[in-house]
Amino acid sequence: MTSNDVVLKKVPLDGGPAVTVRTERLRNVIGLHGATLYYVFERPIVDGTPEFEIRAATPEDGPFRVLARIPSSRAPIWQIVNPALSPDGKWMAQALTDGFTTNLWTLSTTTGEWRQITDFGERATFIARRVSWSPDGRFVLAAVAEGDSDIVMLEGLTNVGR
Repeated sequence: MTSNDVVLKKVPLDGGPAVTVRTERLRNVIGLHGATLYYVFERPIVDGTPEFEIRAATPEDGPFRVLARIPSSRAPIWQIVNPALSPDGKWMAQALTDGFTTNLWTLSTTTGEWRQITDFGERATFIARRVSWSPDGRFVLAAVAEGDSDIVMLEGLTNVGR
């Protein structure tokens, strides 16, 4: 392990000793749902730019499976690659960029399929920071900017990915 590697530790709230869960080069943790840990792994590719893998491990310290790969062209340097896990653990929401436009996408944690849930057309847009799910999993909230920043609540997501 080098000084650039980040390990994932599980720290009990009662102050007990921290336990190392993952030792590979983590970008960040998405969340834990049941016994499954979801996290982002940053993989350098040949030209030095990163590719991000969304991984799932069950149990949290067990073997992982790659749910999806995100090339650096879809996640500009200013954008945080940290998908939001839905309350039921079935979906992740992430902003992805195509040219000057950023849209929201959902990723099935079962199939690894992406589904676009917004379409801002050719307008230059970006979605600031991380998106969030409503507690009931029916809505995704995101700060969307086209000059001014607005909070947008996306409705009708009860059938996300179906």
